[in-house]
Formats: sequence, structure tokens, C-alpha cells
Amino acid sequence: MAKTARNWLAHALRTGQATSGLDGVGCEPLIAAAEDEGVVMLVLPKLLQNAADAQMHATLQHLGRRHAMQELQRQAEARHAIAALDAGGVQVLVLKGAALAYWLYPDPVQRPRYDLDMLVAGRAAAGRAIDALGSAGYAAVADIGMENTPDFEIALKRGSATGSHVIDLHWHLLNHSVLARGFDFEALWALSIPIPELHPQARGLGRVHALVHALLHRVTNMPSGHQDRLIWLYDIHLLAESSSEEDWAFFLQLCRDKHIAAPCRDGLEACVSVLATRLPSEVEDELRRLSVAEPWKFGRLGQGAMDRAHLSALPLRQKVSWLRRKLFPSPEFMRHRYGPQGGFGLLHAYIARWWVGLKRAAGG
Repeated sequence: MAKTARNWLAHALRTGQATSGLDGVGCEPLIAAAEDEGVVMLVLPKLLQNAADAQMHATLQHLGRRHAMQELQRQAEARHAIAALDAGGVQVLVLKGAALAYWLYPDPVQRPRYDLDMLVAGRAAAGRAIDALGSAGYAAVADIGMENTPDFEIALKRGSATGSHVIDLHWHLLNHSVLARGFDFEALWALSIPIPELHPQARGLGRVHALVHALLHRVTNMPSGHQDRLIWLYDIHLLAESSSEEDWAFFLQLCRDKHIAAPCRDGLEACVSVLATRLPSEVEDELRRLSVAEPWKFGRLGQGAMDRAHLSALPLRQKVSWLRRKLFPSPEFMRHRYGPQGGFGLLHAYIARWWVGLKRAAGG
């Protein structure tokens, strides 16, 4: 049933039309699948067309109003955070859905997101950003600060009268040393674009960098098997189909220089398969040629392989630091991630983590 519902949603996104009726799927399973795939507001008009009765029609309308209200809340929180960073003199680039919603999609409500991803120039800039956001009411989630995380990001949370809001603050473009290699903040900033609809001072990745980022972000989700979530593929689809000849030339140059043709090709081929994305034949040919010389293997790209590649690309000093934080994370991190209770529960969580780490290191 889940696969049938996903196929219905992909067809609606691909063609702009719903298949006749609901093909035996049912409206409620489609709503659940659309929520899971992040495409509710993209397919809502099609669902309304196929609502079985007045009650279901009313349910869908209520769903649309709820998403519209959530978007207003997300917008207000993003503006609050960006204003605080601007006041603190911190340059920041808005990433992923929070940026794309306001310049790529016809209506920002069509691009849901759970948090606000932002990129700063490095760890020092991240420290200044944390201070600025602290003055705006944000604090590290579960007290997991920069010194405790093995990643290139930190989660900050702010409560409000309408709920809570989370910021993922990044100091590398991606949370993987191989994928992020060569993408320095200054170069990204130089080609960034304003997003005045979000905030007068908001800036996001330029079109080509946004496309590359979406494709590489997909790779980081391969170990979980969720890399082809429809909303992520639809981001890539829209970016690819609106790219100019000049954009594609720059895109291919990035693939050559940073040796990322294979992961980019894999993501674009997934979009062609699922959403019938149209790509210039010369781009497909060049990506195919460049991919041959790259070592990427996507058939069994598990978390162990990702971790080993990440570790191998780190400088020696960072290797030691990463291993320490990965093997001996803070008790706050362990309680937040695994929820153990008491000293024995915490010890059990550490042992389980080490066992998983050993299996990954051995190729499992």
C-alpha cells in the first residue's frame, strides 16, 4: 500500500495531474504518505479533486490551513533568528528548504521543513552565532554544545508561545568531510543570492551550489535508505529543470574540480526515474564520463562506509578529536540520543554504541 501511495504521489508530481480516482489507495493512506514524503501541499489540489465525500474534503481543507499556519510560524521564527545574527554581525547562508521555499517554489508553504538550516564561515563564526542566537532565546538542544558534538553542526532550540523552533547551525556545507571538501564559505557567499521574501538580510546558496548541495545531501541519507524522499527529489527536479546552459557549465566544472560527478549523477538519475526530470544530453554524457574515474560505490553505501570515508579525509588532529567525540560522547548527548535512565542504562547505551561502531569499522 505504501509503495502504491508513493507511486500515486510521484505521478501527480511528475505530470501535474492525479490519476483517475485513487486507484484503490484511499485518501487517508495518501495523506499519510504525502506527509511522510513532505509533499502534502504540492499534491493537495489533486487530493481535493479526488476526495470521496464532503467529510474528507473538509479534512483536506483543514490540513491545508494547518500547513499554512505552520508556514507563518516558521517564517516568523526564521526572521527572528536572522535578525539576531545580523545584529550580531554574523554572516550566514540559509540552506535547504528554508531557502528554497522562498525563491524556488511558487508558494513557500509548498516546501515544508522541520528546522532552519544555516551555514556560517567556521567554528569561530559558529561560536559568535551561538552567542547571537542565545540573546534571541536559543540554547543548545540537550546541552550538547560544540565541544560535545562529533559533527560539523549544532542544534539550537527556542520555545515560544506557539511551540518550539530548531536551528541546525552548520560550519561545513555538509556533515561529511569528503562531501564538504573544497566548498569554502567565502566562495559560496560570493555567489549567494538574496532572499528578501524571507528577510531583508537573508541570503542563500546560488542556484548551482543549491543544486549540488541538494544532490550531496541526498548521499548523506543513503545509509538510512531515505535518500529518495519525494520532496528532496522534487527540490533537485525544480533546480535542474530551471538551470541555464551557463548553470550546467558551472555545475560540470564543480563536478570535475571536486570529484563529485558520481554522486551528482546518481541523484539526477533518480530524479529522471521518479519525476521524469529533463536533463541536457551533454550533461548526462559528461557526468557518465567523469564518474568512471571516481571511487564512489552506491550499491552498499552504509553508515560504516560513510564514517570510514569521513575519518580518512580529516587531518590527523581532527581525526583524534572526531574519534574521541564519536566513541566517548558526553552523557548529555547519550541521554538525548538514546534516552537511557540511570547509571546502568547509560553504561548499556555506551556499550551498545561501541559495539555498533566496531561493526561499522569492520565493514558491517
